Amino acid sequence: MFDHLPRFLNMIISTLFPIVAALSSPAVRADDLFTDFESNNPLFGWKTMNASGADVNLGLASGQGRNNSTCAKLTFDFTGGGSYVGMGYKFYLAKQVEGISFWLKHYPAGSEVLVRLGDSTGQTIQFGVPIKTMPNGWTHYRVLTGGGESYWDGANDNRFHGGLKEFWILVDKRSGFHRSGSIMIDDVAFIKSRAVEFDPFDQGSMKQVFEDDPRNRLGVNVHFAAPENNQLDLASQAGFGFIRMDMFWQAVEPSPGHFNFTAYDKLVAALASRSMKAFLILDYGNPSYYDGPQPYEDHFGPASSSYRSAYVSYAAAAARHFKGKDVTLEVWNEPNIAFFWEPGPNTDAYAALASQALAAIAKEAPGMHTAVFATSMVDLTFIQAVLSKLDPSLLDWISVHPYRVSLPESFYEEVAAVEEAARDSNSGTDIPVISSEWGYTTTSFGGNTEQSLQLQARYAVRELLYNLMVNRLKVVWYDLVNDGNDPQNGEHNFGLLWHDTLEPKPAYLAVKTFADLRPAGTCRVYRIDSGLSHVFGMLMSGTNSDVSTAVIWETRPNTQSTVNVQAPGVTAFYDMYGNQVQDVTCRDNTCALTLTEDMGPVYIKRNGGCTPGKTESCEKCGTRTCNSEGHFGPCLGKGTCSPDDTGNEKCGDCGFHERSCKDDCTWGEWNKCSPDPATSCGSNQTCDDGGMCICLYKECSGECCNKGENCIQGVCTGSEQDGAEYESLPEKNRPEGENELASEGDADAGYRDDAAHVPDSDPGDLQDNMDMQEQEPAESKTDNHRNGSSGCGCSGTPGTKKGLLDVLFLFALGCLICKMNRIL
Repeated sequence: MFDHLPRFLNMIISTLFPIVAALSSPAVRADDLFTDFESNNPLFGWKTMNASGADVNLGLASGQGRNNSTCAKLTFDFTGGGSYVGMGYKFYLAKQVEGISFWLKHYPAGSEVLVRLGDSTGQTIQFGVPIKTMPNGWTHYRVLTGGGESYWDGANDNRFHGGLKEFWILVDKRSGFHRSGSIMIDDVAFIKSRAVEFDPFDQGSMKQVFEDDPRNRLGVNVHFAAPENNQLDLASQAGFGFIRMDMFWQAVEPSPGHFNFTAYDKLVAALASRSMKAFLILDYGNPSYYDGPQPYEDHFGPASSSYRSAYVSYAAAAARHFKGKDVTLEVWNEPNIAFFWEPGPNTDAYAALASQALAAIAKEAPGMHTAVFATSMVDLTFIQAVLSKLDPSLLDWISVHPYRVSLPESFYEEVAAVEEAARDSNSGTDIPVISSEWGYTTTSFGGNTEQSLQLQARYAVRELLYNLMVNRLKVVWYDLVNDGNDPQNGEHNFGLLWHDTLEPKPAYLAVKTFADLRPAGTCRVYRIDSGLSHVFGMLMSGTNSDVSTAVIWETRPNTQSTVNVQAPGVTAFYDMYGNQVQDVTCRDNTCALTLTEDMGPVYIKRNGGCTPGKTESCEKCGTRTCNSEGHFGPCLGKGTCSPDDTGNEKCGDCGFHERSCKDDCTWGEWNKCSPDPATSCGSNQTCDDGGMCICLYKECSGECCNKGENCIQGVCTGSEQDGAEYESLPEKNRPEGENELASEGDADAGYRDDAAHVPDSDPGDLQDNMDMQEQEPAESKTDNHRNGSSGCGCSGTPGTKKGLLDVLFLFALGCLICKMNRIL
């Protein structure tokens, strides 16, 4: 756009343009927006880079930004070669900022996103942006200026000097799982402050990763079958819940068909006495069946069908023997390298071996945990080739050995590619990927110097922490004891303990501190969002206690992050060896900590499971407050019930009524009394809609007459048999109209409903009764009747024939009044 302008004017515009854009755009978090790719010519000043052979293109994606706006789109293609591509911006004047913030989408599994920062001396510092979980959507990355994993030019000291001269966002192909693709970038901003703040105990703002005892997930390699009790004790005290060990085929089956698991039985028993478990590797060759090149090669892979069949029988025997003992079996070790699968890796042969061994184990011990692959490093090519030949229903765990010299947090991108490949082979269903062997030797860091030993310690505990934080079901440190005393031999210096004395190295002390400071037993583990992409954090909250422990750590060297911990009730900060961190300033329930990578993980302890001063709801609309010791006090202000509660009780003679609890945890009014099917009335009685017992036919001096009986001078007379037969019929089965009370010719009878009728009678019966009334002296007698909601009882005074019309009139009038009362 500005190519026709003089060079100096182009320089001025390219410098001022992002400043104007930042001033005219809304801020993102506390950072100063540099560009949201929404202005005119939003890609002005941006450049691309690529390694030889890689194709790169930088464009705009309209409507695909964070808020359906426009964002930048960096497209890459490594099929023609090359290892990385990138987009970046150079400033003619150094920017006095503390870091760069950006949003990213479409993190490519198997690849790595890198950041390059250029300082005022011309030095370039590069570091990876390790991911804390595989992102599905837009993810915010915030990185401070500081040291990195590599650096060159300028001061060349891996320390950031002066202002920011340039920054780049790169995609490195690494495993090459996705050889082509794109990432989206939006809302690039400048970080103005190195400080971040968060409450490391606020579970409500965190993502829960899992709930489990960390011991179940943490293991360590050993090199013995007969129990070495001192070593097992030290492993248990360091917080490991299982050991990984070779179960040598030729030792278990010294002659064809004769299996002897005695040594491993003792090991499993010794582990069980310490509440530990065994993870046993089914390896290596057996001279009784060997059919490879002579002389015998222990690591010669079982490629022939006969050799493979013998190995499968050995696997089946192991499964049968250890069934029910919570032992995990792994099929071979590192078959992807020639050292353990001579004469060279063979995906067809290993796929056949794994498939048949897994099927045999599943048949002998259904549910027994198994692991396959156990690849040296994360060998995606080998894993994909074998996956294509396996029945995915046989797979329990895919194991890898992600050795590296770089920081522990850098391995997840590779594992994410394995997870994606496994899902593709299993119709979209996940297959867990575990780390069954991985450690750091001090030889890689320059030998057994103090600096190397400290770095091994930091990486050891961070390896365990990070694997838990990304929800690995198993992670195995390699190994427990140094295998020798040669400081230049890498294999001799992976251990947590010194070879001859079993004295703890700094790495052992760091791992044990993690075990000592975390809650015992089952924990709820949460991932803490620190606000910085290179500061990791995790909260462990005990499910059987009030103990909670948070841990945070910096991953980049020569980088200082100021962490303001908003944590009332914190008892202390501890370093990775369990010593209290002194350089912490606390005021008004906020503690300021300067965090650096060489400090290692910092633990934050609190004596309770809640934040002092925090109030939460409790039963029956009450509230409880966390005290200064981190424990919730009693529930105060409780109501009388909990919402959605209902209560009922008896009412009347034979009824019940209900009430419901209101939203304010107080009871509402009782509803009307209704018949209770579980409560019965007396003989010839029924329960009316008001919960009162009433006579089915006629009340007579406090008793109920049977059907067909009259009440004469306080005595029921008539056919008791007829009444009994009628009473035996369920009400719903009675003839229409016979569920109502009726009088058999007595003028003072009680009637149900509003119709005066005489069931089951004829005019002759009525005339006889009337004649009887003429012969008897008039008595002032009144039958008492109960009024129910479904009908009313009416009473009259016996009279003569002459008064019959008056009686009928009074009766009809009374019933009319009753009916009106019901309506009203």
